Amino acid sequence: MEILVFLERALPVVATIASFAVFILLLLARDKFVSKEEHGIMSERVGNLETSMARLPDAEKLNNLSENVVRLSGDISTIDEKIRSTNDLLRRIEKPLDLLLKAQLKDY
Repeated sequence: MEILVFLERALPVVATIASFAVFILLLLARDKFVSKEEHGIMSERVGNLETSMARLPDAEKLNNLSENVVRLSGDISTIDEKIRSTNDLLRRIEKPLDLLLKAQLKDY
């Protein structure tokens, strides 16, 4: 019986101390959470990032792009080789053609 009387008298004091402790904990924890405005801004930013990421190519497309770049590099090397050989041929032909042209011009 004495315990019940003690609890009855101590309960308001314990409840006050507990509510004060909870208030202090909530006050300290307030800095750990974002406000509604910050949450809205972050949600918008995440949404923008998700839409941007959706437009990026996936791994398969990047692999195909890499293969195409390698293929184009080979094609460019082949074209470069052909241009060089054509350029060498034109240099060899240029001098005789130039001499023939000068000889023809002398005759006129």
